Amino acid sequence: KQFQRLSFADLSISEHACNLCEAEQIMSRLQTRSTPSEMLHTLRHCVRAITTAVNTASGGEVHIAMDELLPLLGLVLSRANLSHPHTLIVYVTTFHLASESAHVSHEWGFLQTTLRASAEYVLNLNATRSSVTSPVTSP
Repeated sequence: KQFQRLSFADLSISEHACNLCEAEQIMSRLQTRSTPSEMLHTLRHCVRAITTAVNTASGGEVHIAMDELLPLLGLVLSRANLSHPHTLIVYVTTFHLASESAHVSHEWGFLQTTLRASAEYVLNLNATRSSVTSPVTSP
């Protein structure tokens, strides 16, 4: 099942809150990466682009909490036009990097969990939107 493209309104965020175009472009490159490590580097770069966009919009440096990051990453994920998002997510979250240091492994774990949670967020939001707009039929 493909992700439906989300809008700022779907997330109750002002469209002028931040410019996520760079993060969307970075996320779209996820499907051109061939290893989980390359994909996680791309995901890290995307999260940093989201943070930069939020900081630019707020006019200062702010710490983005997870409850703010997930919807923004979900928005970016839904707009990245990934051809097989679920396959990418399973691939990047299934294979762990045993050769990485403990610090890097924790960061990769955080990124994997964040990606999976953002995807679930998008799917749940899409399901909610579909059920609200679908007519109710009787059996």
